[in-house]
Amino acid sequence: MNNLQYFYHHGWGHDASDHKFEDFNVISFDRGYFEKPFYHYQLKNPAIGIVHSLGLHLFPEDLFEQLELLIIISSFISFQEGLTDKKQLIRLKAMERKFPKSPEAVLKDFGNVCGAPSNEKKIINTSLLQNDLKKLASEKFDIAKIQHIPKILIIHGTEDRVAPFNQAKILHENLSQSSIIPIQTSSHNLPLTHSSLISNIIQKESRKILLKKTFAKSAKSYHKHAHFQKIANQKFLNFYLKHQNKRDIQEFLEIAAGTGIFTQKIFPHLMDAKCLITDLSNESLTICKCELEKENLFNPLTHQFQALDIDSDNIPDKFDIIFSSLGLQWFENLSKSFEKIYNALKKNGSAYISFLDNDSFEKWREICKEKDFPYTLNPLPKTTDVQKILDKKKYHYLMEKETVSITYSSSIDFLKSFKKTGTNYQKKRVLLPCSIIKTLQKDFNKPLTITYSITMIKIYEKK
Repeated sequence: MNNLQYFYHHGWGHDASDHKFEDFNVISFDRGYFEKPFYHYQLKNPAIGIVHSLGLHLFPEDLFEQLELLIIISSFISFQEGLTDKKQLIRLKAMERKFPKSPEAVLKDFGNVCGAPSNEKKIINTSLLQNDLKKLASEKFDIAKIQHIPKILIIHGTEDRVAPFNQAKILHENLSQSSIIPIQTSSHNLPLTHSSLISNIIQKESRKILLKKTFAKSAKSYHKHAHFQKIANQKFLNFYLKHQNKRDIQEFLEIAAGTGIFTQKIFPHLMDAKCLITDLSNESLTICKCELEKENLFNPLTHQFQALDIDSDNIPDKFDIIFSSLGLQWFENLSKSFEKIYNALKKNGSAYISFLDNDSFEKWREICKEKDFPYTLNPLPKTTDVQKILDKKKYHYLMEKETVSITYSSSIDFLKSFKKTGTNYQKKRVLLPCSIIKTLQKDFNKPLTITYSITMIKIYEKK
């Protein structure tokens, strides 16, 4: 699917095949209950770890150190300490007593409790199964092993009869970088029963990691090559100055600030206000801070920087104004993002948002259609679709559109501009074949004028 690696570890009574994450090239570790143990891996790219139940306790410790994201499914720190019903402990003790004489029967009963059929493969290591069953009752996971991982998602069924939902809450309380995704009316064996839902979550998170890496890689060159962005941000500043509220601004927030092109433009107009500048990429924020320092605009007492993913993180405070310039087209869920932004406004606050819309790149679309080239640029939001979202939420808003035209020396120069600014990440991973690139170099080696279409919005209060 992409340049990420995925590692999975199953829970007790299962093996490496007990999941249906078929959209990913998953390296599945095997404890060795039914097949030979398998823990071989070679780390080449950023990695995502996926663990189910006891798999959190069995996952290779050294690999934890390398993860960008850990997805914990139906798991626990301490099975016994997190129980909310004595019947669950009684069931576990009964399994321990019965297992030496009837391991297959215990596995079958366990499968029924899990909410999915048990593994019917022949057991090749009964003693290991028995010892790991005892671990369920006695072992406590060292949470320090995963506290350094940048992001952790805890996916748990609300009707889990093996590890009750309370276990997810305990994990979350001990992991400040985590968030819980409850799966309503679902039991324990989610990698099998809810593989499509979990796969969708993995896909979304993978896109975020790759986008973050792409922006981080180009952070140093962004300012130099962001020709369109500089013009567009000036237009966005003019939009704000035209429609600003005549009131005292004490605090403002900027979302998706990047390397700070708009930040530099807005700071002189809000010098006395406290601010929080955020972006998906810490590398971009570092450049942003440096650029502000060069212009003598940075005040360490009132200016803060924080990595923030609008799709999954909560906005940490309330603000008089929220800005987001040319970031919305990267958001996964526009409706939820607008709701988060609106809810983070103080009374009588306003949000100013600009984005690259679907009317952009018309000339390039025409060339691709005429020459039967694949159109590899990311789909952009339609202004009318954004209007429908805002109308449905009954927000008051103002909306204006602007265009920016940039002439590139050639078609190849236009396409290279995305790489130079880190905006070359492709959601659908559609690449131009080498044959088409050669055609562009040969037959389209002449100036190309591209028009960018920008929608700018001011949101202020509900009707």
